Amino acid sequence: MKSIKQVSVWLSALTLAAVMGLQSCNKDQNKAIENTVPTTQEIGENSLLLTVAHSEVLPSGDLDVRFFESARIYSLPASNKNFETVKSLLNDSKVSGKALKVSVQNYDNGMDNILITNAGNASTEELKALETARKATEVQTENVVRKEVITESEMRSLFTYLKNQGCASGVGVTNPCITFQYANDGCFARAHKMRQIIENNYKYQSRKVWSYEPAVEKRLAVNTKRNSGGTCCVYWWYHVAPVVKVKMANGTTQEMVFDPSIFDRAVTINDWIAVQKSQQCQIKGTVADFYTTESRNYQPARRPNPRPGSYNTDDNNTQTNADLINFNTKGATSCSR
Repeated sequence: MKSIKQVSVWLSALTLAAVMGLQSCNKDQNKAIENTVPTTQEIGENSLLLTVAHSEVLPSGDLDVRFFESARIYSLPASNKNFETVKSLLNDSKVSGKALKVSVQNYDNGMDNILITNAGNASTEELKALETARKATEVQTENVVRKEVITESEMRSLFTYLKNQGCASGVGVTNPCITFQYANDGCFARAHKMRQIIENNYKYQSRKVWSYEPAVEKRLAVNTKRNSGGTCCVYWWYHVAPVVKVKMANGTTQEMVFDPSIFDRAVTINDWIAVQKSQQCQIKGTVADFYTTESRNYQPARRPNPRPGSYNTDDNNTQTNADLINFNTKGATSCSR
């Protein structure tokens, strides 16, 4: 089996150095956590600042966890020596909305979840820097007249241009490039960068479509190799992509989704939802709900129950760009069963 790699998810430009970077595992990676509540120092420099969206104990005894800053699935094993202490910290984060420092192992070798190995309280300085960075992105963009409905020809040209801005295309001019080659995570950053191009470069009006998993032990599942007869599954608790209204040849107007990470063309919302219900994956895909929102929404800030929930924004694209740079270090999509 390939060596396990540390996951790194970027939370804010001001805390980038502390939360970003792909690190090889070391001898201490699998040490059992201590019986005391971990401190920032015990968690270490390579931990992530994450805010719990949802957590629930599975029949196996493991704790299933979702974080707002990642679309992937996380798990705290019941076998973890300090399970109850870390579980309590995660539950407190869910209630308070405060970020934690979380140490994880990424399953890049066919596993479905990211393993939580440790957690501890973030320092006052880290939380303050994170809050400052989030507030800094909440800036209203200038009013620009944008085309509300485009033609099919414009739709095809737009999709081709967006796809060519992918990091693996070799012909893109967007900096940073868009990480279509890494479907495991970062849909929020890909969608926001596409939104920037659609609205600022093309002057088209856009929205975003969001999909969510239904409940514990169920998730969104996409077979990224479905068109070639292979199996390469990715799992998410939510997914997002930009949509634009298109006047079709038959005279109707459709909201079309632009998602080059899993499609080779713009598709209807129904088609976009359908592929997230893959029955080819070991864990069958299930979508509980989906809806569109204004395009400036970046990441969920509150689990959408009741829907539509609330969102963080990134009007100046600072967080978007840093996230794309980070996810591009992870290479190609890591396949699960």
